[in-house]
Amino acid sequence: MFDNFERDALREEGFDPDDPETVTAIDLVRWELSLLRLDPEVEQG
Repeated sequence: MFDNFERDALREEGFDPDDPETVTAIDLVRWELSLLRLDPEVEQG
């Protein structure tokens, strides 16, 4: 789920990268951020 860099960063912030609640929370944030991405089909201008 996480690469070594992400695992180290989570530990430094006091989170356990192997905790299912941490994994769920990160997945939720990633999903929310994906909603903010611009639609590549829409022309920017």
